[in-house]
Amino acid sequence: MSEEMLASLQNVFEQNYGDASQFRARQLRLDQSEYINDEELDKAEEREAEEALTVSGLKSAKPLEALPEDVPLVAVDSSSLHLGETDEGLAVAIRVAIVKQVGDDVTTEKFGPFVAHLTPRNSPAIYNRLRASLGQVRQAQAPALFKMPDRVRNLVERMAQLYAGTLISSGIVLWDGALTRSMDTPVEVFNVLFDAAGANKNSIVSVSKHTRLWLMSGKRLINVFVGVRAPAMIEVPTDLIKTKASDILGKVHVVQFTPDGFAFRVDVKAHDGDCCRQIRIVKANTNFRYGYPELLCRAHINAFFTPVEGVSLQGMFIERHGLEVLPSFDLRTHIFGPFGGG
Repeated sequence: MSEEMLASLQNVFEQNYGDASQFRARQLRLDQSEYINDEELDKAEEREAEEALTVSGLKSAKPLEALPEDVPLVAVDSSSLHLGETDEGLAVAIRVAIVKQVGDDVTTEKFGPFVAHLTPRNSPAIYNRLRASLGQVRQAQAPALFKMPDRVRNLVERMAQLYAGTLISSGIVLWDGALTRSMDTPVEVFNVLFDAAGANKNSIVSVSKHTRLWLMSGKRLINVFVGVRAPAMIEVPTDLIKTKASDILGKVHVVQFTPDGFAFRVDVKAHDGDCCRQIRIVKANTNFRYGYPELLCRAHINAFFTPVEGVSLQGMFIERHGLEVLPSFDLRTHIFGPFGGG
């Protein structure tokens, strides 16, 4: 995966634009900092895939001590924003950010925003073109249109993760999410990403803000450190997770990086050595924001779409394709008035 391939993605979307002539913009509020980013909603399918995973028991927690070993880090995150609807399909914006830290030098690369017009007609071409960039040459059926924005965002993020694995060597690549096989990321794609990172002797540490792993006691997995005021971690043995072992593609941990921070599910694919060692290295090599790695925060911030950007992208999309603008329409507000929930 090359930088040029990521940068040229807009050409892929433009070549498969379609014949839409009308556009109805999604209403974006500029007078408040509302969270208009669809990223967390887009991950619903991944969380649903984990809903049946149940942990029956855990080993005791152990203190998380930083391992002061100077290694390079690179973090990846992506974002998507629904811009509106055309008479043929959906308009969506996607951006991905990569933050690299080598010693005291921190650099950021951003790709996008890519603006895609997704329709039932062009979805197969776009979907399979992006899959081919990840080594999936077999043609696959595109998902339903309402799922396409997240599938495209996910594939672009996987492309960035593939590229990020080549930017450093003997280091750690930080991902957002879980190393769990899902409908949008099959095992074959994960293996391509793992091979690219491993070829450069890099380990992958993937941090999840959400998980549906529960204890038999009924407690959520990431709540096991409630009341604990010290960095700590627990390794979750794969044989205690009631799902196919092949679906869990890394070592699963619960980690509280800082005394005053939240706990997170952390999956690790280590190039060599102990997975807990990679977590200790992360602890030593980056700052944390409420317990979340600062490099991943920076990647998220650089990928995030603000409402002002969203309105600008709507205008660019309209002008680029010469679209007739239809009045925005919210059925809930039309029916319920001020009680429509916005």
